[in-house]
Amino acid sequence: MTRIDGIRALLLVLLLLPTAARAAGPDAAPAPEPAATQAAAAAEGVPAAPTPTVEPGAFPPLAEPVPAHAALGIAPLPVEDQPRTLLTAKTARGGFGGLRAAYTRVQGRPGAIIGGRGAFLANHWFAVGLAGYGLVSRFNDHTDAVNTPSSSGLAMGYGGLWLEAIVLPMEVVHVSVGALVGAGGVSYGRWSRGMDDNTWNRGSAMFVAEPSVAVELNVASFMRVGLEGSYRLVAGSDLARVSDHDLSGWTVGTVLKFGKF
Repeated sequence: MTRIDGIRALLLVLLLLPTAARAAGPDAAPAPEPAATQAAAAAEGVPAAPTPTVEPGAFPPLAEPVPAHAALGIAPLPVEDQPRTLLTAKTARGGFGGLRAAYTRVQGRPGAIIGGRGAFLANHWFAVGLAGYGLVSRFNDHTDAVNTPSSSGLAMGYGGLWLEAIVLPMEVVHVSVGALVGAGGVSYGRWSRGMDDNTWNRGSAMFVAEPSVAVELNVASFMRVGLEGSYRLVAGSDLARVSDHDLSGWTVGTVLKFGKF
């Protein structure tokens, strides 16, 4: 850059300065100092925002972090448009353990089932947990081919995931609908008297689904008692003398629950 070019640039700047002053206008005024702004606000009775101070040698305060959706240019969802979930910060949490004793029929014969269940309770009405039951009856009226007295017995047990929905749980009398989905085992054996070994003894695994409906009574804040009916559906058993139909059947019994409802 020559000396002549520098002189031309200086003259151009001097020529543009009056034009910029006229564009600003006579009403334009420099920005007030922070002290002047605070004094004016105090005169009008309006509290002024405090001016941040920075200690010598300290770093200036950081700016507020920008939310991720704002940085990406995405508008946040309104509260009413956000997905609802079962568990939230305001979800009431509880739980209970219970006992069940029921009458049923297996192979067309009356029998008894005893078991228990435990579950986590959310918002007083939805429970998820585990349950398990076992057949406690024995059938001892068989004889073998030569009319030799013998003893036969059927053993059955099952358990799995327990789901339950309670309708109007705060009422003294209410209804609950539940279901057990799981697996179990069944075995059938016969022992002839006077023999050390079993004549035969076989077992099999099985799939079990048992929906139920119960009418419950709130006895106390920590105790409930109910009358329950269910149907036990068995599939996949593999025994020569026992079918899935023999193991399936209706049950009617009582349920006791203890816990925080």
